[in-house]
Amino acid sequence: MNGNIDAIVLDSPVANRFAAVRPVKVVGVIVTGEQYGIAVKKGNKELLEKINSAIKVLNETGKMAELIDKYF
Repeated sequence: MNGNIDAIVLDSPVANRFAAVRPVKVVGVIVTGEQYGIAVKKGNKELLEKINSAIKVLNETGKMAELIDKYF
């Protein structure tokens, strides 16, 4: 954007989000099979329900998009 670099390597979700809001282009993806997740102790249904509920509220209120814009 300011002419200091020609290329950068980022995680795909970060690169795609960056390209969506800045004048840059994703030109390739290195497939590594990595995935993201949240670990919860097996059998802890209460915590899992809380996490799922929180994610749902974040999505419904637009806060998730706001956080993604801010940090990714």
